[in-house]
Amino acid sequence: MKSTGKVGTIRYTLLTSRTNRRITIRVGHDGMLTIRAPNRVGRRVIEELITDHREHLLNRIDEEVRDAHTYEDGDRFPYAGGMVTLQLRTGNDYRAYIEDDLLVVSA
Repeated sequence: MKSTGKVGTIRYTLLTSRTNRRITIRVGHDGMLTIRAPNRVGRRVIEELITDHREHLLNRIDEEVRDAHTYEDGDRFPYAGGMVTLQLRTGNDYRAYIEDDLLVVSA
């Protein structure tokens, strides 16, 4: 069975099956976790696992997402446990700042 969820800023897809014998976690290029688990493992257990390993998972998500960047307008980056979208602007000065969910870079 497939379901999705979110623990804090960490999004995940849970795939349960009677043939799964253990819990496995994979990080996708989009920063979303895919978790495979036996049917008998409840959603609460999965979310506790994510909470207990939050820092490690956030580091892995950052690594995975960082490796997939093009650094072009519209590219997405992890920031403070969430995601921001790169917006390139032309201007008279060189600046970079966060505005809402945008990472604005002007040059």
